[in-house]
Amino acid sequence: MIGEPERLRPNLEPVSRVVEAVAPARLGTGFRWLLASSWSASVGDGFAISAGPLLVASQTHDPRLVALALLLQQLPYLLFGLFAGALSDRVNRRAIVVTVDAARAVVLAGTDLLPEYPAFQLGGAGDCHYRGS
Repeated sequence: MIGEPERLRPNLEPVSRVVEAVAPARLGTGFRWLLASSWSASVGDGFAISAGPLLVASQTHDPRLVALALLLQQLPYLLFGLFAGALSDRVNRRAIVVTVDAARAVVLAGTDLLPEYPAFQLGGAGDCHYRGS
C-alpha cells in the first residue's frame, strides 16, 4: 500500500500480536501452516459430525434413529482408531495416505454403481437425494 495516506491503512498490529502469541514466528512458517490446516480440519469434522444426525432428524422424528446415525458415524473411529494409530507408526505415512485416498476414490465412484434403495438413491460424490415414500 505504497503511496496511501496513513489514515487509510488498516491497523493490523492487534492481529499480528494474536498470531505471534498463538504461533510464534520462531516456530517457522511450516508450523503455522500445520496449525492452520489442523484447525480447518477440526472445523470441517465438527460440521460433518453435526450434519449427519441433523440430516436424519430432518427425515424422521425418531430420536433413536438420530442417535443411531451418530453412533454409526463414529463407529469406524472406535473400531479402527487404535489399530490405525499403531499401524501408522510402523508403515510409511506417504504410502498410507496414497492407499487410503485411492480407496476413498473407489468407494466414492462406487456409489454410482449401487442399486436403488426404496428411500434413497445415492449419486456421485456422495450426493443423497431423498425420494419420499
